[in-house]
Amino acid sequence: MLRRALAGLAVMALLGFSSVPASPSLTAQASPSPLVPSASIPATVPSLDPTLPLGLVLQPPPRNRIATDLSTVADARLWLSQTLPTREAVCLDRIVWHESRWNPLVWNTKGSGAYGLPQARPASKMASAGPDYMTNPITQLRWAIAYAAKYGSLCGAWAFWVAHGWW
Repeated sequence: MLRRALAGLAVMALLGFSSVPASPSLTAQASPSPLVPSASIPATVPSLDPTLPLGLVLQPPPRNRIATDLSTVADARLWLSQTLPTREAVCLDRIVWHESRWNPLVWNTKGSGAYGLPQARPASKMASAGPDYMTNPITQLRWAIAYAAKYGSLCGAWAFWVAHGWW
């Protein structure tokens, strides 16, 4: 399990996540594992906005789908935390986590046909937020914010999601 975590950290570093000093519980001095030499335990961990619940960062988009202005999921989460009041950002974060696990390229091929972070159906609805809606998570979040207006607020949208399992 520790090896998977370390591999995940390496992948996240390759994806361009910034790093911050690790908490004492994650440093080599705190609790050396008999499975991994202490020298291989990283001194840093990836950084995401600490005010939002953590979501999974899944596979990067295939090379043939990367737009030139593609932002990363980390950029999108940072943008979200800087754009909205914390309460509203947390509500949207929860919707996105439950809908797509923060994978901007996820396509529901076995059910509704919904696409992206907010699981828009059809995906072309998100074109109103920008031409890069198929690949750019910030564009997808912009669309989700506008879409949530029909619920009164992002937290109203989250309350609806909790009650119905969709939005």
